[in-house]
Amino acid sequence: MLVKKYTCPTCGGNKVDEITTGYVYCDYCSSLVNYDLEKMLSEAEKSFSSEQQNEIKQKYYKKLQELSNYIQSEDTDNFVKTQCEIHALEFELFPKRFSPKIKQATFRQKLLEYFESFWYEKMENGYFAKNNETQKLFSELSSKVTFGFKNGKSVPKYDEHFEKYIEEMSSFLKISIEETLNMTSIKKYPEPITSTSKDVMYKQSFNMTIQMYDTDTIHKLIEKFGLKTEYIEVSNLQQTKTKCFVCNHEISIPEGAKKKVCENCGTTNDIENQKVQCYACGASFSIAESFVCTYCGSKVQVLGKKTKKDEVVKETSKKKQEEQKIDTSKNNKKGFFQKLFN
Repeated sequence: MLVKKYTCPTCGGNKVDEITTGYVYCDYCSSLVNYDLEKMLSEAEKSFSSEQQNEIKQKYYKKLQELSNYIQSEDTDNFVKTQCEIHALEFELFPKRFSPKIKQATFRQKLLEYFESFWYEKMENGYFAKNNETQKLFSELSSKVTFGFKNGKSVPKYDEHFEKYIEEMSSFLKISIEETLNMTSIKKYPEPITSTSKDVMYKQSFNMTIQMYDTDTIHKLIEKFGLKTEYIEVSNLQQTKTKCFVCNHEISIPEGAKKKVCENCGTTNDIENQKVQCYACGASFSIAESFVCTYCGSKVQVLGKKTKKDEVVKETSKKKQEEQKIDTSKNNKKGFFQKLFN
C-alpha cells in the first residue's frame, strides 16, 4: 500500500488513512504529525477563483478592508476584534486550512480565545510599529517583481527578484513562529505543543502566503523549499472498520491503534478505552449515556454534523410518535364501542 511519508514523532507510526485537511494526525495515537501543503492546492484554487463569489467571501474581504483601516488608525481593540472575526470567517472559507477538530464547537471557541490573547499580546509588543517596518521591507522587494493576473490568481514572473521576495518571506515566517512559540498566549493554543508544532505552523503560514498564486508557481515553490510530499510503501497493513463514537462516520483503525481523530467531525476517539477526548479539559470520557464531559461539564457539539445523539433523539421521537398513534387508535376504538352500547 502506497501512502504519504508522514511518520509520527510520538509513537513512530506512519499516516495510513486518508487526509481530508492540511492537518495530519497519527492513525495510531492521534498526535499531530505534519501539515500537508499539497492538500491545500484545490481549496486555494477554488477559494480564490473569480468564479466563486459568495456571502462569506464578501464578508471576508470587507473585514480585511476594515482591518487595514484599524492598522492605519492604530485602533487596538477594533483591530483584535476584527482579526478574530476574520479567523472565524476563515474557518468557513478555508476549512481544509485548519484541523478537522474545528468542527467541534468547544475546540473552535478555544482557538478563537487563543487568537484573541495572541493578538492582544502582539499589541503589547508594539505590533503596529513592527508591522509598518515589515510592510516597507516587503513593498520594496515586491516592487521589483513583475506580476500578472489570471482567473483570480496572481501570476508572478518567476525570476531572481521573485525568489528573493519569497526567501525573505520564508525567513520572516520562521522568525515570527519562533516568537509565537515563546509568547505567553501559546499556553491557550488548543493543540498540544510538540516537536512538530514549529514545522506545522511554518507550513500553514507558508500556505497562506503562497495560496494566492497560480498553481504552477505554487508547485515550484513547494519544490524549491523542500516541501514536496514523499511516498512510501506500507506492507502487511491490517485495518478494521468501526464507527466514530460521536458522528457514527466509518473510520479505519490500523492494528495496534489506541487513538484516532475522526476526519469527519474532528472527535479524538479513544479506541482502547471506548471513550472520546474532551477539548475543553483534555480528559477522556464515555458518551454511552451522555454527551457531556463527566470531568468539566462541557458538551460535545459538532457544528454542521449529525451525531449519534441526534440519531438517538430522532429514533426516540419516532418511537414516541408511533406509541402516541397506537394510544390514539385505542382511544378511538374505545369511544366507538362506548357509543355503540350506550
